[in-house]
Amino acid sequence: MCIRVRLQMVKPDACITGNSEPTMEINVMKPIKYIAQALCFGLVVAVAACSNQPPKNTPKAKMPPKETATPSTPAPVTEAKPPEVKPTTAPVPPPTPAPAAQAPRDFKFSGDNSAIGFVGYNLIGGREGGFSNFEGKVTVTDGKLDTTVIDLTIDMPSVFSDSGILTPKLKGDKGFFEVDKFPKATFKSTKAVKDEKDSSTYMITGNLNLHGVEKAIAFPAKIELKDKELTAKAEFSVNRHEWQIEYAGEGDYAVKDDVLIRLDVKATLDTKAAPDSKAAPESKAAPETKPTANQ
Repeated sequence: MCIRVRLQMVKPDACITGNSEPTMEINVMKPIKYIAQALCFGLVVAVAACSNQPPKNTPKAKMPPKETATPSTPAPVTEAKPPEVKPTTAPVPPPTPAPAAQAPRDFKFSGDNSAIGFVGYNLIGGREGGFSNFEGKVTVTDGKLDTTVIDLTIDMPSVFSDSGILTPKLKGDKGFFEVDKFPKATFKSTKAVKDEKDSSTYMITGNLNLHGVEKAIAFPAKIELKDKELTAKAEFSVNRHEWQIEYAGEGDYAVKDDVLIRLDVKATLDTKAAPDSKAAPESKAAPETKPTANQ
């Protein structure tokens, strides 16, 4: 390889005037020749050192499958929850036991301490009468008078009046009580309702069986309950024809239809104790058996 370089020195004024005639020539061929030879030698060495395979003992690189970049999955966002607050419940006190219901209490009355009377009217005036022999009881539960139940039995032959002539007629004449045929009269209440305007008054409803006829009636009564006593007062009228009491009378003594009934009850608490149950006979121990010689 040969390189020839020619250098031409131009004077400054020649550049200005356009005169390009060389005025000096320097021969630099020899130094360049040596440089070119050195370059050629180095190139040959470099080319000779390049081979088609790497030198022995060089580790071979592994080729794993091509990795595909996977998009990063964002971490799940956990919503902040308020701290769980457990309700604090105060201990529930045990329920207050309801007061024990009282057993029904019976208050008894009779002709000895109470009165059942009536007043019959004619054109002249009225005649009073009543019954001297009767028995009854008033049952009250839990001290509540609206639970009142009245049970009454009247001995009809005990009827009397303020007239010695009238009393036998009341007992035996047809159209009056006919006590031999109908010796008993009864009344059994079915309901007691407190009056809205008077707390001591109750409307008593029940069935009156008189002269062989039973009819439902209702009447107001003032009732008062004390610890061991019950009192009741009532005054009301009934139409005697409802029970087939048809006596008419004559003239001034003609009997009117309506009869006034008066009740004055003083009942006392029945304190009779239930009979004590007899104690069971004491069991006797079996006699001790002594072991025999054979045992």
